[in-house]
Amino acid sequence: MHRAQSILKNVFGFTNFWPLQEQIIAHLLEKKDALIVMPTGGGKSLCYQIPGMIFDGLTIVVSPLISLMKDQVDQLREYGVPSLFLNSTLGMDAYRENVGKLRENKVNLLYLSPETLLAPRTLALLSELTVDCIAIDEAHCISEWGHDFRPEYRQLAEVRAVFPDACCVALTATATPRVREDIRCSLHIEGQNEYVGSFNRPNLFLEVAPKTDPLDQALSLLDQYPQESGIIYCATRRQTDELTAILQRKGYSVLTMRGFQKKSAPKTRSVSAATISASLWRRSLSVWGSTNPMSGLSSTTICRKASTTTIRRSDARDGTACPPIVLCCSVTGTSTR
Repeated sequence: MHRAQSILKNVFGFTNFWPLQEQIIAHLLEKKDALIVMPTGGGKSLCYQIPGMIFDGLTIVVSPLISLMKDQVDQLREYGVPSLFLNSTLGMDAYRENVGKLRENKVNLLYLSPETLLAPRTLALLSELTVDCIAIDEAHCISEWGHDFRPEYRQLAEVRAVFPDACCVALTATATPRVREDIRCSLHIEGQNEYVGSFNRPNLFLEVAPKTDPLDQALSLLDQYPQESGIIYCATRRQTDELTAILQRKGYSVLTMRGFQKKSAPKTRSVSAATISASLWRRSLSVWGSTNPMSGLSSTTICRKASTTTIRRSDARDGTACPPIVLCCSVTGTSTR
């Protein structure tokens, strides 16, 4: 573990591991399978990234979204970690260049979607290489009992037969006991190789308060924390567009995101907004990204009824608590914290 500790400090800039990280990394370095259930922001990525930098062979990372692949690879490259992805955004020249790097053993971590990994030409390419680890992010997509089941994820069990010497680590922040059992059975992971972290978030505050004027309340919140980024969720696209226009006129750097963004839209770092439209604000003009380092994040929901929700949490690695500024306004006006 000395090398893992050195990478943590010298590459990623952290002094100590978070809970379970050290045990999981040591476990994977012994080439043992694992199921990891940890909250978002709990440090799951380092659990396979650090072993991926230590293994002699390749670590394959299965990710469901192209935007997440790009964010992860961009961040790793900033740290000097040889990593790349293969997906439909690459032109033929870029694809061939990445394939060349893989064949020359110049890559530690390769990010793929399940569809790309299952493609015959991809499996043929990877069968020429030494694969030491297969990391499956958002592993709840494997389970038919999960809320986000994807058939292609279920087929990933077949990949294990192609790389019998590689350890397999499945990671998720969303898995009931039934879903966890389904993941383990599908990927042939033994029950004793399961790591479940605490989901207690002491730095997350929630408060309920009466809604008076949603716009004024949102502006008041933004003005209290002028240097921070955040998300404003709205019930309708029209409401999102109107609010975005107002905030832009007031000097905020705001980007509107929708679930059906056109391909012709400008390529910026994207953030999933599910089925709800969202406006992203930032006082400074720097680009807001899904992996953009922030001291905290504020989120406001403007609902159709008389309610407003604001959530704030700290993303600081030391877990510094944030002031309880979360507002969730009820119709009755009853305040809850």
